[in-house]
Amino acid sequence: RGFGRKADPGTSLTYVQVDRNDAWTYNPRVPSTYNVFQTVDRSWNSYGGYVEKLWDMGYQYDYVAILDYNLPQGPITTGAKGVRRSSTPPDTSRGGGIFLHVDNGNKTAGCIAVKKKVMRNLMKWLDPKKDPVIVIRVT
Repeated sequence: RGFGRKADPGTSLTYVQVDRNDAWTYNPRVPSTYNVFQTVDRSWNSYGGYVEKLWDMGYQYDYVAILDYNLPQGPITTGAKGVRRSSTPPDTSRGGGIFLHVDNGNKTAGCIAVKKKVMRNLMKWLDPKKDPVIVIRVT
C-alpha cells in the first residue's frame, strides 16, 4: 500500500492521495488505532505527539510506500466519529509509522528515505504481487 501528497504516480500498490484530513496514528494508549491510516477531519489533539498529520509532513510524503512492519493483522473498521480501528491491534511497544518515503535531508525516525526521483520510480516499479522485500545491512 502507498499514499502521497501527489497524485498516483502509476503504482500497482493500492494508493491514496492524502489531503489535510489524513493522519497516521500510533498512540500506545489507544491500541485499536495504533499504526492505522486515518482519513477523518479532526484535530487529533488527544493523541499528543502520537500522530502524523500526513499533509503537514511536507514534500517528504509526496510519495510513500507503507512498510509491512507491525501493522494491525485484523480487519480495519470505521467506527464512531469516522475513526478507523483494528480488532487485532499490533504490539504497541514495537513502533509504527515505518515508511519508504522521499528524503528531506534530515535523519528519519526509523523510516527509509530516498531522493524524490528514485522514490517516484520505485512507486512505479513496486508490484505487490511479487511480494517485494527491503533488505537493510550495515556496510
